[in-house]
Amino acid sequence: PTAIVSPSLLVCMPSFTAAGEVFISAKHKTCSSLGQVGDWFRVVPAFSVLSIHPSQVLQGAASLVTVVGLGFVDSPRLSCSLGKVYVWSGLFVTSSEMQCLVIAGQGGRKPLEVSVDGQ
Repeated sequence: PTAIVSPSLLVCMPSFTAAGEVFISAKHKTCSSLGQVGDWFRVVPAFSVLSIHPSQVLQGAASLVTVVGLGFVDSPRLSCSLGKVYVWSGLFVTSSEMQCLVIAGQGGRKPLEVSVDGQ
């Protein structure tokens, strides 16, 4: 499905059946002077997190956190965040392991979130 949100924004939700590099393009069907625009995207399979070590870090101290799971990809936007407040670049180790250097701000329980696309 595709929707025109504004004169400068088009939203589409393509479905992909396989991982890999794909080119997505768009063109205006009645105004050929606008031409065709597009860009390359990397489609990756869904990943899952199985464990996080350590499960606690000291407030204000830098700690290396290892995330074990399935389906991690070597992406420049691989990241970890604590409670959606702090974001750190992730280090790809293997498809089943990544690491993040995190610094916990305020104390308390916060979820560690992992992203392969920085969002």
